[in-house]
Amino acid sequence: MNAEKGFLFQRSYAAWLLTGLLTGAGGVVALRYEGAQDVDLRLFDGTEIYAQVKGYELTELDWTVARGILSRFVADLQAARAAIGAEPSARLSFRLVAAASVGSNDVLDLFRRKRIDKHVSRLVRELAAKGSASAVKLDLEGVLSRMNAELLPAGIPKEVFRLMAEARLARFGVPADEIDAALRALLDAITWRETIGSAEVLRWIADYLPPAHPCSIVGSMVAFGSRTRSQTGSVALFYTSQSDVWEGIASELDVPRDAAGALRDAVTSSVCPKILVHGPSGAGKSTLARRVMWDLQVEGRIVAIEFRGPEMSDAEWTATVRLAARLRAEGGPRVVLLVDDVHEHPLLAQRIAELDASSDLGLVMTTWTVGAGGVGLGAGLQPFPLASISEGEAAIAATRLGRDLVAIPNTRLAALLKAGQFIVLNMVLLEGTDFVSFGGRLLDSVKARAPTLAAAYVDLCACGADDRSVPFDVMQRLHGVAVDLVADPAMKGLVFTIGVGRVRSGHRILAGAVAAAAPQNRLTRLLAMASAVDPAVAEERRFGIGVLEDVVASADFSLGLAPPLERLARLFAGVGQYLDVRRCARLLAAAGLQASATEVEALADFSRVETGPDAAAYRSDHGARDPAGVFDRLLGFYSGNATGWGWRNLLHMAKEMDASRRARALDVARQRFSVEMDVATVTTVIELMNAGDTPASSVDFAVSILERMPPNVGIARAVAQLIIDRLRSPRLFATLVDYAIPLIDGSGEGLRLARHITSASRRGDPADRRRLLLILMPLLDELTDENDCATLLHTCANLASGGDVGHISARVGIERADEPPRLNAARHILRRKAG
Repeated sequence: MNAEKGFLFQRSYAAWLLTGLLTGAGGVVALRYEGAQDVDLRLFDGTEIYAQVKGYELTELDWTVARGILSRFVADLQAARAAIGAEPSARLSFRLVAAASVGSNDVLDLFRRKRIDKHVSRLVRELAAKGSASAVKLDLEGVLSRMNAELLPAGIPKEVFRLMAEARLARFGVPADEIDAALRALLDAITWRETIGSAEVLRWIADYLPPAHPCSIVGSMVAFGSRTRSQTGSVALFYTSQSDVWEGIASELDVPRDAAGALRDAVTSSVCPKILVHGPSGAGKSTLARRVMWDLQVEGRIVAIEFRGPEMSDAEWTATVRLAARLRAEGGPRVVLLVDDVHEHPLLAQRIAELDASSDLGLVMTTWTVGAGGVGLGAGLQPFPLASISEGEAAIAATRLGRDLVAIPNTRLAALLKAGQFIVLNMVLLEGTDFVSFGGRLLDSVKARAPTLAAAYVDLCACGADDRSVPFDVMQRLHGVAVDLVADPAMKGLVFTIGVGRVRSGHRILAGAVAAAAPQNRLTRLLAMASAVDPAVAEERRFGIGVLEDVVASADFSLGLAPPLERLARLFAGVGQYLDVRRCARLLAAAGLQASATEVEALADFSRVETGPDAAAYRSDHGARDPAGVFDRLLGFYSGNATGWGWRNLLHMAKEMDASRRARALDVARQRFSVEMDVATVTTVIELMNAGDTPASSVDFAVSILERMPPNVGIARAVAQLIIDRLRSPRLFATLVDYAIPLIDGSGEGLRLARHITSASRRGDPADRRRLLLILMPLLDELTDENDCATLLHTCANLASGGDVGHISARVGIERADEPPRLNAARHILRRKAG
């Protein structure tokens, strides 16, 4: 498209196509610039579209121009046929996008595929010099049968597609003041015959996304779309966790799992935002989740994001939830976040637990430590077990490894399949042994190939056995080789970067085998790792606390390790935030050091509350003993802190407070209000207004919420209840009617909402009551279920007055013995109103 840079229309259209790749808009997953105004598009189902983009400002789209367009498409068809030596499949099509004045009805008919025989005959005569008439005729008919033409008015604003591209970038989260630069970067990056997918587009706009955006390159998350496909990778290394999991996904080395179809259905379901894939360690949970999400991303069905750790900030979580809400509100794909080993991320698990079951953000999580319900992930959780290996799956793995299942004794094979640890099965197929023996041989190999890195690798595996990554700086202080561990060719497939500034070993089973083969005691090495932590750095400190927790949880822990453990726990607690202190106290208690635990726990006062998780934990710990004092302190915290963590729970707490504290909580809620606040929090604010004596300013606040929030049934119902119980405001009722118009339909939910708003209508003006009635009455002609009709008639009867009473009475009709009860109730209401 460099050649298009002088053509504003084509450049604008190019921007629109490129930004669509971010979410797979229209099913387009890749495009390629072929020169002039030609673009090749590929859809997720394999369809190839050869497109020509034309903008005619000074000339018409006349017969001569149309013939040239078709001639080029014919050449494309012939080239495709020559490339494969056969007739192209039906998945090859052609598209013309042109802003032009059409020169004649013949041209219009041609691109609308009318009177084709007549026009093809004329074209054959004019193009026959380029080949035999019969061949030209067949090619023209082939092009026209596959062609779609989008003819736009010549006077269409040349920037129209650019404006739509800007809207796409804005919805995706590019700040307004960065959109123009992001679009220029996209267009300037395109080169001739380069295939462009979401990975390239994400890379080109990365500098223009806020750091907290889930698709930025600097935070705790990474977009699946930024992963580039490759066709290289070793089956043996991938199957034994000696290569990055993404290398296997991109190279399609993974075994197709029997459970993949069911997981796809669960991820794309509209009713299940939280999916927990659980099973034994090494079962292939992470690989299955990535495979399904990768495929759905490629198909444009979801925007897939991976949490890579170590912690997610408030800003990142908020940005992710907001992106999901924006895309769904625009009819776009669902944002789905993958959280591998969710049990290792308790703070993120708390966020997920608080996420409403109807959230627009989908989650796919994996865990191996507990059963499906033991992680505490809140409402809307769907367990997805992956507990065994089928014979068919095992046969595919054996074939890809060049092995045969018959080499494994039947009893042992049955035990391997039942255990469900694919990584162990693969090791037995390859090596005829288990990971314990393999770990020793792998460590010997590292010592031979990279002797200066062996000790650092053992330490990395000591942490990796508990699925824990390590900050670069900690490795640097302890060994001075953090960068070399990743860069050294001898460590390829054994050491990986993760997130920003962290490094990890391979799968925990492999890491555990290497650590067990090392002469050093693993727990001693873990304590040495914790000693290298800088306590003043929050990320390092929390890594150190996690390592101490791993030491205490180990079956090999003994009181001989207590002195260094206690020293480090006190060190971390001395400078830590509230949750850090609490974790240190608990690990000391778990180690049997109760006196020290009590001393450390005393440090956990309000002065240590610095973050949303701290505030939520402080409320949980002290709220029952001193509710008023805790409430006052936390309300002060949230008035000066934008975090959303724990804020909704404090609003619930406010409902039980006195009128003065409720009023102060509403003042803070008004200051914090945002149109992108989650629905559950907004609904809780409205419920707080309804918890007791309501300040006069609440009417203005409730009206502001309805005027600024996207339509939502929960919010509408909460405001209706507020009007019924507390705020007898005609102005608020009128605003509610306006807000609810898009929500009221013939569905069960829509009819229930209409009834609820009708109950509030007694507080509204007659004109607004009738306006609601006029919204409902057309639905009577759409409903087919007799009970739904009776419910709606009963609602209309409650609203009717004056001449509308007779009209509704006519719809109710005469009494029948078998009619729904609500129909008879409606009849009584109407008779009473008729006098």
